[in-house]
Amino acid sequence: MVNDLELNFINDFIVKEKKDRLIHEFSNPKKRKNALMRFSHNVENIVNNRFIHNKCNIDNLIKSVVLTGDVLLISLDKINGETCSYKEAINHLNEQYMPVIIIGQNTAIIKSENEDEKDNILILTK
Repeated sequence: MVNDLELNFINDFIVKEKKDRLIHEFSNPKKRKNALMRFSHNVENIVNNRFIHNKCNIDNLIKSVVLTGDVLLISLDKINGETCSYKEAINHLNEQYMPVIIIGQNTAIIKSENEDEKDNILILTK
């Protein structure tokens, strides 16, 4: 089942052409991994560009973003989502080599799969 934060994330930040597919995949426990893996490459084709606040690496993320409160963390290790603090979510993001999505109120952080590209983290704000 898609929770409210996931649904808000999809409705707020994802391009219209991809919304229905992501809602379907996040709603199906067997397909949640597929939904997450869509964020492995070419994330700019999935998110609405007008909400991209910054594209950065982990060092710049830690330096430039001061976030507080609880967030929803989605990764391969936490495929069903887990609520935690921003600090815990950023630490988890830093340890992962596959996609990670951090969803807060009016903010999302998406880390794509580690590649040669250094700036593989998108900060989205509404």
